[in-house]
Amino acid sequence: MPIFAPHKMYRTDYTRCVSSDPETQCPEHAIQVYENATEPQRRYWLGFIEFDDQGQLFDRRQMEAVLEDLARQPGELLIVVFVHGWKHSAAPGDDNIAGFRQALGDLAEMEAVGSENPRQVAGIYIGWRGESITVPVIKELTFWDRKNTSHKVGNGGVTEVFNRIDLIRRMKNGTAENQAGPTRLAIVGHSFGGAVVFSAVDEILSDRFIASLR
Repeated sequence: MPIFAPHKMYRTDYTRCVSSDPETQCPEHAIQVYENATEPQRRYWLGFIEFDDQGQLFDRRQMEAVLEDLARQPGELLIVVFVHGWKHSAAPGDDNIAGFRQALGDLAEMEAVGSENPRQVAGIYIGWRGESITVPVIKELTFWDRKNTSHKVGNGGVTEVFNRIDLIRRMKNGTAENQAGPTRLAIVGHSFGGAVVFSAVDEILSDRFIASLR
């Protein structure tokens, strides 16, 4: 068993994979669509964007492919961005991914059942190396190291990703920056993923505040 968790990108195929079992049939795909004829109301779109320990994109082409495909989705969207936490990653089989898939399916079903004009549910999973050591007990000692890394990731390329996704939201709605519309964006961070979100959003809000003074 290796001591250190891999520091690598897991989703290296940038083509879209449509499947009723994307977890097992699309393990390397950065763009996935869950479609199942037995539960069509739970259909969702899911994209993966991954960052290294320095907060930089592993491959900019991954982000471009994911966001371009997101922008091409027809109709109104409910966009949910999820940043995983400590001891997790974008590796296939990670239970944070499984939980996010479940949440996206639940949201899609709520839209289908409870809305006159249901929006398509689209998720973005932000991956970073939340786990650096795999050995039980010892990995508990990585708390401060991974906390520092989470802020570094948030202050890095995640800010650009959030801004780009918000631009897609505004383009879908045809609205100005501070106006709402049917296409909505929600950003969620779990555990140290919350630190990633905090750092990225803090930078965005600071930039917008400074811009408003000019």
